[in-house]
Amino acid sequence: MSLVAIAGQTFRLRVELESQSAAGTFQSSPTVAAGDVKLLILPASPAGTETYANSTNAPTLLNGPTAEVIIAAAETTAAGDGGEIIAVWADAAGAQWYSLAAHIQVKAADVAVAGDQMDLVNAPNATAVTAIQAGLAATGADGDTLETLSDQLDALPADTWSYTTRTLTQSSTSTTDSTAAGSIARRRGDSWSISLTIGAITGYTSLWFTAKWDRDDPDISSVLQIKLNSPSASDGLLYVNGAAASDSTKGSITVSDDTTGAIIIAVDETITQYLPPAGLYYDIQVLNSGTVTTPDSGTLTITADVTRDVA
Repeated sequence: MSLVAIAGQTFRLRVELESQSAAGTFQSSPTVAAGDVKLLILPASPAGTETYANSTNAPTLLNGPTAEVIIAAAETTAAGDGGEIIAVWADAAGAQWYSLAAHIQVKAADVAVAGDQMDLVNAPNATAVTAIQAGLAATGADGDTLETLSDQLDALPADTWSYTTRTLTQSSTSTTDSTAAGSIARRRGDSWSISLTIGAITGYTSLWFTAKWDRDDPDISSVLQIKLNSPSASDGLLYVNGAAASDSTKGSITVSDDTTGAIIIAVDETITQYLPPAGLYYDIQVLNSGTVTTPDSGTLTITADVTRDVA
C-alpha cells in the first residue's frame, strides 16, 4: 500500500496482522514489540547507502489484529519533501503473523502565504462582496446560474442511465518481473526463475544465492539462501525467513554454462508465497580453488501479489 506523510510531522501507520497458522484470517491479539518494524528512509536524492533500521517508536497493539507504529517527526524530516519511507512489519520473535510492507511518500506541508486571498477571507470589502455575488450569479463559463445548474443536476440521473453504452478498448495493465545488473524484481507467490550471467566459474566448488534485510545479518537470518555444491551434496534451499528450510528441493541453482557463468536460480511458489514484499539486499558468492568472490550483488525487490493461494 502507498500512503502520504508530511515532512516534519509524525505519521500513524496502522495495519491488520494476518495469522500464519490460519491463513486468510486475522491474528487474534498478536504480539508486537520493538524490532518488528524496520524503516528504509530514502530522501529525494538518496546517497545509495541507506539501510533498513528499527523504527524510533516501537509498535503497539490497539485492539484485535490492529497494530500501530508512530513514525517520528525526525524520520519524516530525514526523508524530506519528495522522499520515501518503506515500512516493513516482520515478526522478529517468531512466525505468529505474516510480514507486510507499506510505501509512504513524504511531502512538504502546503502553507498559505499572506496576501490578497487571505485578506479577502479575513476582511472582505465592498469590491470583494460584489465579486462574490457576481460569481454566485454566474457560476459557469457559459453564464449558467445556480438555478439553471440545479435544473441540469435534476436531469443528470436520467441522462446517465439512458446514455449509449460503449466497450472499453484499453487492455488491462500487467506487471512483469525484471532482471538487470544489480537489480532483480519478482512477485510474491509466483514460481521464480532468475537467469544471470556472472562471469567464468569453471572449476567452482560452491555457489550461494542469498537475500537479506541487512548486509550484516548472519546467514541463518537470511530471508532466502540457496547453495549449489560441486559435486552436488547437501545443497539446495537452506534458509527461508530466518529459519532452516524444511524442504531443500524447493530452491536450486543450475549452472548452464560455467565458461560464461550462466546460471538459473529457481524458487518454488510454495516458498515465495511466504516471502515479505519489500526491498532486500542480495549477492551471489562463488568458492573456486579456495578463493571466494562475489561476482554479482544488488537489490531484490519483492512486490505483493493479490491472490495468495498457489495450489
